[in-house]
Amino acid sequence: MVVLPAFDGEWGILPGHAPLVALLGTGCLRVTVSEQVGHAFAVRGGFVQVRDNVVTILTPECAGPAEINGAAVDAEIARLQEQVAVPAERGGQARQLAWARACRTVLGQAPPGPKR
Repeated sequence: MVVLPAFDGEWGILPGHAPLVALLGTGCLRVTVSEQVGHAFAVRGGFVQVRDNVVTILTPECAGPAEINGAAVDAEIARLQEQVAVPAERGGQARQLAWARACRTVLGQAPPGPKR
């Protein structure tokens, strides 16, 4: 099974899925091979194609657990949450925050929530 961040929400792809091409969003891509084996990657946009039981992902940026520094991601999330709180700065920072949260999810830990 593949669970991916599509442009309009999270999609699940199982064997035998109908062919499709879709726009990816930023988030966590999860691939489950068996009950005991799964992999997670942070992806930043791109495209997905499903055809003949093959899922093809084309993305400009993909990071697995070995490529992500948890402390750096936490610092980035904290910095971006402060910026996103300022309405004039929400555009690009919101996308960066989505990427940082996806990286935190790939590391197997829930991203820190917004400061209250």
